[in-house]
Amino acid sequence: PIAIGARGSMSLLRWIKGRRRPRELASGAVSGSAGLDWLITDRTIALHRDAKGKPMRMAISKGIVGLIRDHVGAGDLTIETGAGLSTVAFIAAGAKHTAIAPDAALGERIVDFCGQRGLRGDNLTFYADYSQERLPSLSGPYRFALIDGSHSFPEVFVDYFYLNPLIDVGGILVVDDVWVWTGEVLAKFLAAEDEWDVVFQDFKSAAFRKIRKTSKYKHFEKQKFVMQNSYKLKL
Repeated sequence: PIAIGARGSMSLLRWIKGRRRPRELASGAVSGSAGLDWLITDRTIALHRDAKGKPMRMAISKGIVGLIRDHVGAGDLTIETGAGLSTVAFIAAGAKHTAIAPDAALGERIVDFCGQRGLRGDNLTFYADYSQERLPSLSGPYRFALIDGSHSFPEVFVDYFYLNPLIDVGGILVVDDVWVWTGEVLAKFLAAEDEWDVVFQDFKSAAFRKIRKTSKYKHFEKQKFVMQNSYKLKL
């Protein structure tokens, strides 16, 4: 079995590349983010607050901006667990967007900021809740989903469990912060699944397109990554 996250283990990028090369974007390459670059370059934007209540900038990566720019169009239904500059990027791309984060004040700041920048804040549905509590009540279908809320175990996998059936065939799922062990494992799992195709990867994020309908309750013996990392017992 692959020693995921262990010292000296195969890196996520090498592991994914060895299985399926992204068809649309080479590793670390984004075809462009024109119209959204200001979210990266304007370092005065601080939507979050630190423990003392002071404004805090949580940056958005060029990879995420490029993915939203390339795969989100006007009127697309999109969703993310977590919120911040990515939320603004979805709105700026014209999406009808849903964000889930247990911070009502953050949601208000995002809507106010969108208004100040001439963006359609009314296209945002913000749930001040934990994603694992809210996702079961949503119906989709979504064209683009971003997992970027809690990076703790098991929340990342719970987010995937509930989001998976809500994503359209042809839709995009992005796992952010794959440098965290939970994100790394989920990305490796998806890269091995026949129902998902890798479309982007860099040091921080991995993106996948759903190429056929998936089963919410797929048996573990049909999950390649699970079996590749399991011991075979002789009973």
